Amino acid sequence: MRRQRNRAKKKKGNLLQLIFPVLLVLTIFITVRNHQESDDEINWENIEPIPREREASLSLTEIREKALHLANRDRANHGLSTLKEHPELSQAAQDYAEELLARDFYDHVTPEGQTPKDRVEHISGMRGVGENLVQQKGNFRVEVNEDLLNKFQQGWMDSPGHRENLLQSNFTYFGYGLAYDDEKGELYAVQKFLIK
Repeated sequence: MRRQRNRAKKKKGNLLQLIFPVLLVLTIFITVRNHQESDDEINWENIEPIPREREASLSLTEIREKALHLANRDRANHGLSTLKEHPELSQAAQDYAEELLARDFYDHVTPEGQTPKDRVEHISGMRGVGENLVQQKGNFRVEVNEDLLNKFQQGWMDSPGHRENLLQSNFTYFGYGLAYDDEKGELYAVQKFLIK
């Protein structure tokens, strides 16, 4: 009996060791035509540092291509149409990621009250918008590579509200932004979705 308890404790400890490095703070806000909202949080504060011998950081163009590929892979797995990258939507996502980093806040609504919808109103024909955010803070060297983008995507897919955004059948366009500061050990990624 005692051996069985020790084995169970060992298995539980191993599981915690696997899950612990994969904690991330995510929030979601979806605003579609009827102003539907959803908020979920996942805590990924202590992410495992990426060793220097891993692949080099990706360019912003490569990041966006990979992020779109991951989103479309998950949509295809659920029988949904693919999203198309929208340059203005990606720029809005990039601008917001940079704002989150520069102003050191983390929310879908700015301190001045600007919402995800407000940030894309300039896009003609826009009928609805969704937004997923991810924040990483800690003592780590930021290296943006495919492993990190896969972890972000999996975190969003494992969270019901974020997953709802990714698998929203009405969304047709996709934008992605990412901003980070090695010295501060901070990173913000923004996924934006658009109904047009």
